[in-house]
Amino acid sequence: ELLARLRPGVDGVVLTHGGDDDLENHYYAVLPALLEALESRPQTHVSLMTSMYVSTPNREQPAWDWKRLAERLVRACGHPYTIVRPGWFDYQGAEDVRIDLRQGDLVTGQPGVDRRHIAQVLLEGAIDPSRARRTVEIFSTAGAPVTDFEALFAATRADEPGALDGVLDTGNVPLDEEPDSVQEDISGLRRR
Repeated sequence: ELLARLRPGVDGVVLTHGGDDDLENHYYAVLPALLEALESRPQTHVSLMTSMYVSTPNREQPAWDWKRLAERLVRACGHPYTIVRPGWFDYQGAEDVRIDLRQGDLVTGQPGVDRRHIAQVLLEGAIDPSRARRTVEIFSTAGAPVTDFEALFAATRADEPGALDGVLDTGNVPLDEEPDSVQEDISGLRRR
C-alpha cells in the first residue's frame, strides 16, 4: 500500500535491501510490489544491489538464489536498470581508490570494495540513459579515482534486450527450474 503512493516525480529507485532471515522477503518479495507501483512510470530507473556469485545456484548461500531471482525480475520489468554486484565490503586496501567494473560473475577470492564506490555506481547508473541495462560486479583497486563515469560504463556491455541474465553470465539457471511464483511474476511483467 505504501509503494502504491509513490510520488509521481520519482525518477529512480535504489534498492540495497538485505537480511539474514526470511530471505525471500528480504531479497525478492518487495520487487513485485515496487514494480507494480511503478507500472505507470515506465522510465523510472531501478538500481539494485545484489552480490557477486549470484548467477548460478549456491546451496551454501541460499540468499544468493533470491538475489539472482530479484535480478531476473528487474531485467524482465522493462524499466531502465543498473544491477550492481559488489565485492566484499571494506576489504579494500588504503590505496584502492579506483572503481573497477567487471562482468560475467567470474571473480574469485575476496576482492574488496569501498561502500562509497557502490553508492556512486548505483547512482551514476541512473543518471544517464546510455548506462542503463547494465549488470556489473564492482571492486575497488589501486589507481586514480574515477572522474569519467561515461567512460567507466562505456567499457561495459548492456544486457541483451529481454534477457533474464547478465550479458556475460554463464551457467545460468533455466527459467523453468525457478520457483513457480517467480515464473509467474516474470510472465506477468512480460505481458505488460
